[in-house]
Amino acid sequence: MRLTGLRKGLGELKADNLKKNTVIVLLAVTNLLAVLGWYQKDEIVRLVPAHLEKTEKVGSSTASEGYREAFALMVAQLSGNITPGNADFVKTSLGNLLSPSAYRAIEKALSDQIVDIKRDSLTVSFQPRQVVHEPATNKIFVTGEFASQGVSGKAIKVTRTYEMIVDIRFGRPWITAFKPYQGSPVTADTPAGDRRTAANH
Repeated sequence: MRLTGLRKGLGELKADNLKKNTVIVLLAVTNLLAVLGWYQKDEIVRLVPAHLEKTEKVGSSTASEGYREAFALMVAQLSGNITPGNADFVKTSLGNLLSPSAYRAIEKALSDQIVDIKRDSLTVSFQPRQVVHEPATNKIFVTGEFASQGVSGKAIKVTRTYEMIVDIRFGRPWITAFKPYQGSPVTADTPAGDRRTAANH
């Protein structure tokens, strides 16, 4: 009787240990999956800036369309409003906002413009009128009235467009393409003749 009871007790202990070991393995696997999921998750931050009408989302490599449009608008206003007093500040600020390749593409033209502004005491201003996003190319177009005026001269006004691509890298907006030109936005639907005209400005 005692031997039978002992065998029965050992069998129950083995079965109980097997159940516990199975539970421990399952818990270890679920914990591992949870940790891996946490590391791979792209954290999303919700923003409601004062100048935007709705909540915008920003992740480590993505952002909502409204957020990127607002950033493009800010960059266009910064680069389109230059005086002899803030010219160097604008150049430095654009260098921090544009990718190296995008900045190199405009650096000479920007430097020449700043020399002219300081030499002739010019003031250039930009009043945005519309912001257009083209999903097919990921380009954002900020178009408005661009004016240039000397100390005593009359302001010269033209339509100007700032074309750019805003990428998100490690949660930070980054301009990877930047092209200012005179006239309306040159989108994928713009006729070839109008594209050549804009390219020459």
